[in-house]
Amino acid sequence: MDRKRLTGAVVLTAVLAGTVTALASTPPPSAFGHARQGALELVSGAVLDDRTAYLMGTFSNPKSPCTATRRVRVNGTVVFLTQAGARKTVRRSGLFTALNCAEGGPNRGFTLTARAMGLACPNGKWKRGNYSFVTETVDVRTGLRAVASLLWLEPDPC
Repeated sequence: MDRKRLTGAVVLTAVLAGTVTALASTPPPSAFGHARQGALELVSGAVLDDRTAYLMGTFSNPKSPCTATRRVRVNGTVVFLTQAGARKTVRRSGLFTALNCAEGGPNRGFTLTARAMGLACPNGKWKRGNYSFVTETVDVRTGLRAVASLLWLEPDPC
């Protein structure tokens, strides 16, 4: 092989390797919703990885100590729609005591696996289809509400 072809092959290999690395390092889809009333802020989150949905909420109030707590209701909904039009809806709701100054963001709610919801391929990853993930966090005392909504298409078949 001549030097010019070898150089071209090395460059092409490097470009392909860079593309694969970039695709592999793509962060999972996520959405966050915020609502504010005075110093009180509610946050809802919908975060996915290849097998799990994290539907979480919390509150934050810089005028209160980190030991302060509030009761929040977190409602999570997952809607799955196949290409053929079949639909499956999974709902969760819970009342939680949330601690102010939550590190790492929303941390009260639900960790739902694709397998447990019946939406998994044999390897545990999400089935092919259209997904809607919604997290609603409500402060029980004030009624303040924050909503995160994430629409996602899983194009790969099992």
